[in-house]
Amino acid sequence: MTADVFTNGHSHRIARECGCIAESWEHSDDFLTWTFKIRDGIKFHDGTVCDAPAIARAWKYTQEASSAYITNNNIESWEATDANTLVLKLGAPCPYLLQALSGNPLMPVSPTALDLYGIGDNRAAVGTGPYYIESYTSGVKIVLKANPDYYLEEKMPSIETVNLTFIKDQNTITMALLNGDIDAARLGSVQQYYNVVDGGYTGRIVRTRGGPNPLWLNPKKAEILQTFEVRVALDRFLDYHAINQIIADGMGVVQDSIWPAGTPGYVKSDMYYYDPKEGNELLAKVGYTPADMVFEVVAPDFAKDDFTAIQDQLTKAGVEISIEIIEAEANFTYLRNGDWTIQVGSNGYSSTGPYIPWGYILKEGCMIKQCWQDVYDPELYQTMLDEYDKMSTASTWDEMLVHANQLTKYMQDDMAALAGYQKPGFVAFNRDFKGVVFTSDNIYLQAYYLYK
Repeated sequence: MTADVFTNGHSHRIARECGCIAESWEHSDDFLTWTFKIRDGIKFHDGTVCDAPAIARAWKYTQEASSAYITNNNIESWEATDANTLVLKLGAPCPYLLQALSGNPLMPVSPTALDLYGIGDNRAAVGTGPYYIESYTSGVKIVLKANPDYYLEEKMPSIETVNLTFIKDQNTITMALLNGDIDAARLGSVQQYYNVVDGGYTGRIVRTRGGPNPLWLNPKKAEILQTFEVRVALDRFLDYHAINQIIADGMGVVQDSIWPAGTPGYVKSDMYYYDPKEGNELLAKVGYTPADMVFEVVAPDFAKDDFTAIQDQLTKAGVEISIEIIEAEANFTYLRNGDWTIQVGSNGYSSTGPYIPWGYILKEGCMIKQCWQDVYDPELYQTMLDEYDKMSTASTWDEMLVHANQLTKYMQDDMAALAGYQKPGFVAFNRDFKGVVFTSDNIYLQAYYLYK
């Protein structure tokens, strides 16, 4: 069967849960030493053994690729003390260590494949999961095959082959769905959703929630944004209910926080609302008019509709905003250089990782800096850095969340990021397939649940 898918005198506490590779783990009372027991019988897809020494070697490559994957989780060292035991030493507690170990950067791949191909070669993507990569054509297609030797019975795959095809053009995806050429696709817009429905699609279409779309401001690039009243006025000129109606036919959710309601990082704010009159009064108070607000925005092609709607709203208020559209592939480099003025979307946020964005956006030298309080309020910036240190060295998840939420509150009270709206998400799937399960934040298909 095939699915074609678009695409101290150390007492210890022993965890009740079991992972996929680790069958159990324990930590010291100070949370600085973690001991993981690795299951017997696990092999990488290339047939080599996945044991504690192999994981230790794989992580050396991970550290070479990006030391932040290690240091961001306070890991100072790791050692395989025998074939089944991996011991981690932390410099400070890390409340999200287990979540981090379940994420892509720290999932071990075959060190033998890494020895052979190196960290920059896709052929080294040799893991231990229920599917392995049979073939890969860059930018075109990935063929996944069921792993007949997978070691977890409850996750044994039922579909023998999964073809993941990369299709950029939405019209091509729509026609492929309607013609039965592909079995599943994530739909990229409300318009595409309607096109598929109106085209008589006979499969199932699941409507879900997309990611948060806060509006980030760069007062370093646009100096006028260093004034608090100007940042507030910008929010007052944006009617997100109208934007939601135009872009998402009202199916999105207008937010009162930079993170979606119902997620762990959500902190409600009463600072966000549409009121152009108040916006003008705020500008006049600090000696500005809307005409003084001139923004040149570079936006990736996938956010064109969002920025066009924002441009329309701000133009009505007398704010001048010009937009240059670039390809998505060039967007990261542009943002990394800090040359942007306004950005839509989030970097790394998920329900299981409310701490993640702050590592990406807060500190000097971070991946994509989005917190610019160091430019106009150094005292606040230092307070946020201190809060980040408390968050990343907390002993428990709940303690971590207090500090993560406080960082959100600092940003919102400072109006350094504006709440936007949460787009709807859509997934179309052939009715012949059952067990269709997607992760909640990114709508990634969990292929091992599929059967026909």
